[in-house]
Amino acid sequence: MRRSLPFVMLLLACVIAVGQDPTTDDLRRRALLGDGEAETGLGFLYQTGSGGVQKDETNALYWYRKAADQGYAPGQYNLGVMYRMGQGGVAKDEGTAVHWYRLAAEQGFAPAQNDLAWILSVSTNSQLRNPDMALQYALKAVSSAKRSNKPDWVCMYQDTLAEVYYVLGQYEKAVRTEEETITLLSSNNKNRSEYENHLSKYRRALKTDAKSAK
Repeated sequence: MRRSLPFVMLLLACVIAVGQDPTTDDLRRRALLGDGEAETGLGFLYQTGSGGVQKDETNALYWYRKAADQGYAPGQYNLGVMYRMGQGGVAKDEGTAVHWYRLAAEQGFAPAQNDLAWILSVSTNSQLRNPDMALQYALKAVSSAKRSNKPDWVCMYQDTLAEVYYVLGQYEKAVRTEEETITLLSSNNKNRSEYENHLSKYRRALKTDAKSAK
């Protein structure tokens, strides 16, 4: 089974949101003044129980929602994660997660583009599933990661892109994308075996497809 991206991406999103590691008191002060970045950062502290703040997912949800309602993309994304995972006192709700991911994705926020692409390609909910649209978001996420020169992000996003190609039946592109992803990994990358399993799946599909075409 594919590893879960949301919490990994939550951490990445909040690194962006918190910026230069401001103090908890400064985050709280700015959050109370309606600063979306600080609201998201404070939500992260509650989410993880860090920065001297007691872990409280309900408060995390509250601050993420405050940021999301102001249109702050990382806040929208993190709120979507909470709904996707069923955290902070809300039930798991993929549809609501997609709503918030989409708002963040349309602002060019790559973590949201990536996770949205994943849901749209593999969701069992026929009303959400849209592999063609998933491809558009996946390509944007990979492009953004490459421009930002973030190799780890490139690997994660290309892994998603490969899966989208697979779902679309574009097995050769899936194989090529996953092969490229694996070449980018460091030798001790903890996701290597998982990516190699994905590649094996895509190669099997490509081989089967080639046989059926004869």
